[in-house]
Amino acid sequence: MDSSHPKMQAFQSALREALLTRLRREEEKVRAAEKEAQAKRREKLSQQKQLLTAQSQLRREEEELRSATARLAEATRKRRAWEEEARREENRS
Repeated sequence: MDSSHPKMQAFQSALREALLTRLRREEEKVRAAEKEAQAKRREKLSQQKQLLTAQSQLRREEEELRSATARLAEATRKRRAWEEEARREENRS
């Protein structure tokens, strides 16, 4: 059949429209997938920032705990020394 035949032109036109429609659908799928991937990247970045913030806070709190533990140990040592000193004074009397 000749390409200038009305039926061939109608077929080619219909085929072209069908292919364009399919192309638009596939492009929409690609855009949707890219949008979803971008959203996931943003969410991952947000979670990474939250994790880094939490880790930083944890390090600060661990350091505070070590410092408080050291102060408590020193206070306990001094209290025991004073108690021992008081017992010795009591035993001398």
